[in-house]
Amino acid sequence: MAKDRREESLGRWRHLTTAVEENASELQEVVGPSRRLAGILNEAGGIISQQAQFRANKQQASQRIQDLMNLGQKLATLVETGLRERYGNRSEKLAEFKIQPFRGGRRRVIQPPPPEVPAVAASEGEKTTKE
Repeated sequence: MAKDRREESLGRWRHLTTAVEENASELQEVVGPSRRLAGILNEAGGIISQQAQFRANKQQASQRIQDLMNLGQKLATLVETGLRERYGNRSEKLAEFKIQPFRGGRRRVIQPPPPEVPAVAASEGEKTTKE
């Protein structure tokens, strides 16, 4: 939204300065400020172009960083695999390289099921109390 307002303002200023220059003989009192406005308009146009160039450069830099991160991840995986190959999966030497050595999985202890509690038949208990 701000970009639209900025473009609208710049367009209005461009029209205003052009119209004042065309009628400069009649409008001597506003020719000076109009020329200053034209200077601001030119400088703003240059900065806007520069900003667009920076934006494009930022996109290129972001893409290059992403490419480098992908390549770096592949190379790091290759190095880690080489270290595991050299020292073995279980070697504590791997910790020096911040690689987790394989220390075996934890054995799950299988607990026996709880003993069953004999259920008292409710119907037998009712029969004895009614009789």
